[in-house]
Amino acid sequence: MYVVCWGICFYPQMLTNFKRKSVQGLSFDFLLHNATGFLFYAIYTATLYYNPTIQATSSSPVPVRINDVAFALHALFCVVLLTLQVMCYERGNQSVTPMGLIANLVVWAGALIFMIAAAVKRVPWLSFITYLGLVKMGFTALKYLPQMTLNCQRKSTAGWSIGGVFADFFGGFFSVGQMALRFHETGKLSELTGNVPKLGLALISIGCNIVFLTQHFILFPNHDAKAQNLSLPSIEQTINQKAKDDKPSL
Repeated sequence: MYVVCWGICFYPQMLTNFKRKSVQGLSFDFLLHNATGFLFYAIYTATLYYNPTIQATSSSPVPVRINDVAFALHALFCVVLLTLQVMCYERGNQSVTPMGLIANLVVWAGALIFMIAAAVKRVPWLSFITYLGLVKMGFTALKYLPQMTLNCQRKSTAGWSIGGVFADFFGGFFSVGQMALRFHETGKLSELTGNVPKLGLALISIGCNIVFLTQHFILFPNHDAKAQNLSLPSIEQTINQKAKDDKPSL
């Protein structure tokens, strides 16, 4: 069930962008963190599922299943589609922030270092794969912060699909439920602790989406048509307005 919820959570945002022919209100840092995170997570899940050699180096069974692999690959595909929308639709003055770019460069540099170290047998390949999974978990927490900040700056959630938020929330809820159910059936603690990134993704998603629901329904409840085009003024607009204000009247 969690795969279905997390799988469809991307489509309400795509539909919102398509209807508005605009991506204003969608944080580009959020999208960039998603791209890196899901690429790393796809490699993490696929490797642990399909590579018995790396599986054998783990001290405990890693409960990665085919639905985890399918979810990661599908999510990566959806992020690519969202990126294409950013390239095609109106985006106003929005762009990736320097901090967002630096964060991605740092984790990519770390991945390159781990990969080289594994290739020369300084560390096991499992360490490299685990690093990718932990980056995804960390980026899941990090990626929501720019979107929360953008909503606060605009004092609106217009352009940010609440349908996707609900799907993401229930995806996390059902993911934790699945792991808890398997732990109850097998009695193996590894069903909960064996896949730390998956558990972390679920718990972080639940917490952060509660914040988004609070923003949408309590803090910034104005979602009318006028608010749909609300965006922060660009620097050029600000300068032009100041020039008009400073222009002496005859």
